[in-house]
Amino acid sequence: MGRRSIAVLLVSVSLIVGAAQAGSAGPRVPRHITDGPFGNAVVARAVTGDGYAITRGDGNDVKGPLDLASTTITRGSTNDSLTLTARGSVRNAELDPDRGNFAILVDRNDNRKYDFGLYIFYAAGKIRGVLVNLRTNKVVDRTVPTSRSNPRTFKTMIQRRGIQSPGTYRFGVFSFYQAAPCSARHPCIDSIPNRYPLIALDHKGPSISALTSPYYSVDASTTLSFPVSFKLEDDRYGTGIQGWVLEESQDGVTWTSAATGTGSGLHLVDVDGVEGSGTYYRVTVTDKEENERTSATTHTFVPFDDDTPTLGLTYSTGDWSVDSTGSSFLGTDKLSINVTDISDGVTISGSFTGASICFVGGDPTADGGALLDVDGVFTTSFDEDPTSGTGVVGCTDARPSGAHTFLLTVSQGIVSIDGFVVVP
Repeated sequence: MGRRSIAVLLVSVSLIVGAAQAGSAGPRVPRHITDGPFGNAVVARAVTGDGYAITRGDGNDVKGPLDLASTTITRGSTNDSLTLTARGSVRNAELDPDRGNFAILVDRNDNRKYDFGLYIFYAAGKIRGVLVNLRTNKVVDRTVPTSRSNPRTFKTMIQRRGIQSPGTYRFGVFSFYQAAPCSARHPCIDSIPNRYPLIALDHKGPSISALTSPYYSVDASTTLSFPVSFKLEDDRYGTGIQGWVLEESQDGVTWTSAATGTGSGLHLVDVDGVEGSGTYYRVTVTDKEENERTSATTHTFVPFDDDTPTLGLTYSTGDWSVDSTGSSFLGTDKLSINVTDISDGVTISGSFTGASICFVGGDPTADGGALLDVDGVFTTSFDEDPTSGTGVVGCTDARPSGAHTFLLTVSQGIVSIDGFVVVP
């Protein structure tokens, strides 16, 4: 950073003092740099998950050999690799603790106060990295893996466990030099970035909860559309949600997009179902540093309508009437005559391919009962509840999935049929 930025930052040069030996508390390094009026910064886009990288550059704006040119941090599974590059060659002697050092200062909770400092310097014949807890002034690790890649570039590692990262941390890269042409009274200090916000590295994907869809679409809708809801949250110090995709699949293997959006919180999406289908739904969410998370699945059955030709339906002649109401699936259901005895022969027959078939009730005033046969064999019976409204009122027993025939025989009262759900 240039002189103007140094003045704005009100740099504090209070120091952690220690002998320049491998086993010492640490080199003579800047402990804290005060808050300043930092502006907005752009975060680089990169690949999903581990391997995501952020690169920031810096101008030729500081005297001395430790003028920073760029830094790159690459996200790993537990540790993050960081490289920093100076504009010119850096001699080992210039990283002697009495002259200068590099520092990576870490803010864990986005309060613009540094919690940890990782210092890079030369001592006892090698380049060293020391991690210091700035809140306690205690050394966390004197042996942080640190090396020189070439005369200008250094590589180190941020161990997320060592800095107690809650999911996202923010950091700046600094250089401190107090030998000529700088001095102890007027040290040369450079930083990346030159203003707030600090560089954020997010390594925790957003959470997905409360993914819900009706098991039978008619429990929530009388049309082919029905609601799917879910809640998205990023971690407290995260970079925020970039976007989400609600995906759908007929087989749970091949997925396509049903809806997209942005933002956290509770989302309610109306999806368009397909008559007679069972559909899986899931949510994939990505944060602004492309951590991605995918939810478990939910599943919804959409019935065939009461007059669908797909099931080859045959209603016994003269025994059924069309009931058109706003509360019926796709606008209509079928009402039987009032049956006093099963021998009246009021029936519905058809065929389906699956393991079982379920019957959707229609008119809430219907209170009749029926017997269900599959492949010519009685399987179960049901009684409609006039207080339950629409919804599935009875299913045949499960059997090996395949082609089957069914026969519904009204045993007593008035039966309402609004649709059929085939279970694979």
